[in-house]
Amino acid sequence: MNKRIFAITIIISIILTLGTGCSLQNRSGSAEPVEMESLDRGTVAVMTDKGVFLSWRLLGSEPVDTEFSIYRGEKLIHKTDSSNCYTDKDGTEQSTYRITAGGEDPGETASVEVIADPFMRIPLDPPEGGVSKDGEEYSYSANDATCADVDGDGRYELLLKWDPSNSFDSGAEAKYTGNVFIDAYTLDGERLWRMDLGRNISAGAHFTQMAAYDLDQDGKAELALKTAPGSLDGAGRYVSEASDIKEIRATDNSADLRHSEGGKDDTGGRVLSGDEFFTVFRGDTGEAIDTVYYPFPRGTVTEWGDDRGNRSERYLTAVAYLDGKRPSVIAWRGYYGKTAAAAFALEDGRLIKGSVFDTSADGFDKYEGQGNHNLTVGDVDSDGKDEILCGSLVLDDDLSPLWCSFRGHGDASHLADYDPLHQGLEYFCVHETEPYGMTLYDAATGEELFHEDAETDTGRGMMANVGFTEGYFQFWGRDAGQFTSLGENKIEPASFPADSNNFRIFWDGDLCDELLDGYYGDDGEDAPVKITDSDAKPTVLPDGRTNNGTKNNVCLTADLFGDWREEIAVRSTDGRSLLVYTTTIPTEHRLYTLMHDRTYRLQVAVQNSGYNQPPHIGYYVSEDGDF
Repeated sequence: MNKRIFAITIIISIILTLGTGCSLQNRSGSAEPVEMESLDRGTVAVMTDKGVFLSWRLLGSEPVDTEFSIYRGEKLIHKTDSSNCYTDKDGTEQSTYRITAGGEDPGETASVEVIADPFMRIPLDPPEGGVSKDGEEYSYSANDATCADVDGDGRYELLLKWDPSNSFDSGAEAKYTGNVFIDAYTLDGERLWRMDLGRNISAGAHFTQMAAYDLDQDGKAELALKTAPGSLDGAGRYVSEASDIKEIRATDNSADLRHSEGGKDDTGGRVLSGDEFFTVFRGDTGEAIDTVYYPFPRGTVTEWGDDRGNRSERYLTAVAYLDGKRPSVIAWRGYYGKTAAAAFALEDGRLIKGSVFDTSADGFDKYEGQGNHNLTVGDVDSDGKDEILCGSLVLDDDLSPLWCSFRGHGDASHLADYDPLHQGLEYFCVHETEPYGMTLYDAATGEELFHEDAETDTGRGMMANVGFTEGYFQFWGRDAGQFTSLGENKIEPASFPADSNNFRIFWDGDLCDELLDGYYGDDGEDAPVKITDSDAKPTVLPDGRTNNGTKNNVCLTADLFGDWREEIAVRSTDGRSLLVYTTTIPTEHRLYTLMHDRTYRLQVAVQNSGYNQPPHIGYYVSEDGDF
């Protein structure tokens, strides 16, 4: 194993006291070593009206009471073994800072400069627009993003998908879309590469899902996604050239596989035939490493559930430690009808297919139509190996069915440990299938801890500890009511000002979740970003805009740097920048960087897939520590 990858053992039989009145407990039942990325200190310094606000990471390999020393220039100005943030009242925009742990030599620690705004600005160069085959003018805007350390320096880079304005939902009227582009950027604003997926990959939320992770454990992340004839890698080469399969290398990269019947009807512009590939790329250069055939080819589109290619052209992806030791990438197709998934490992530069799941297999047809527009990942049965959760269907680490509630398809799901009195993780879903509504499950067994019917499709729903009311956590769904859990499966209706069904985030100084959404007071698809805290006070980030219309998600939320609070990557109002917001609110609480919790890290990796869902940590935290 590369020296940049290391492991720690989290002892789950104790409760660590972190900060003031905060409890953390990992109750997964496994004391096996957990692989973590090798990250740097992640120090960030932001100019505020009260001085320079500093925050930094506590790594999962460090004692919780690690003492940190803060240097302004060469001067030691503060020491702390509690919080992971500090405001230097004498700091200026010209100051530089170093944070050292224990007896580290400050001279060997990288310094950081002060940023003037509470966000990093990454300049963007949008692809040039054009006119589609059916005569529609289009332009480009930044869309979903994911993060990974592609160069092994301990800092995350951002991988950004560009969507044309004529992208379409797979269930809507099809179009001849502009090409999909993927860029990689450092947080310092350098673009590392750009790839062009070509005309045979349609643009929209359901077609391109990015799996970015260190798949071969060499300390540098790779990117895996669906490709097609004509797709170009970050070095400008056809992805087919990277394959060791003779037939793929011989593919016709000039082919136009888009269906032309009827022009702008339900099939015109859809790709309904031809070769389909799955490619893994180097994260630092964007060069294709290997290309294989996409598992479970579409064949005849009717076998997926309709005759127009909507059901067949639904793709998801994820990363999971299926054996508990090495990461695999999951390629998933379909969820309204036929459903299929395959796991790939990256070994010696080749994608090796492992376990598969297919509802076409004998006895598995009963699982058709049970998936979601998204996946989530976690070790739900406490065996040290990850499971894949997709709507009403949960697959075990060998991709065999672990359980299925048969409540059908839905648009949103959440996996977390919000109840300290319930063993293991809780899983929450909303439903598009009658009797609609929402369900709270025991993630390990599928036991329904709670269900509430609704009169219509419950399109969005949330599970979070928002602190709006008594109880350990709350959950609610659109048109399905609001409820609070008092622990031990005591669940009661609750009234609280939850003005969002969208995303959760750690942002202010307490240990409650805040709500993240588009600000609906603004007209149109491009909405400012709004954060609502546990006092129901909204904070609007006016310089950024959300994506995807009704879903109003940002490009990415994740603990990218600084302390355990999360960052928000969002496109700027003019579309020429990616803004990465970080909080400047002081906190007395100390948590390990969230990215060293495997449940959270893998949910960040899958966040961009389908209808974006927020990441959750896999252990319980509380303001009161009362258990």
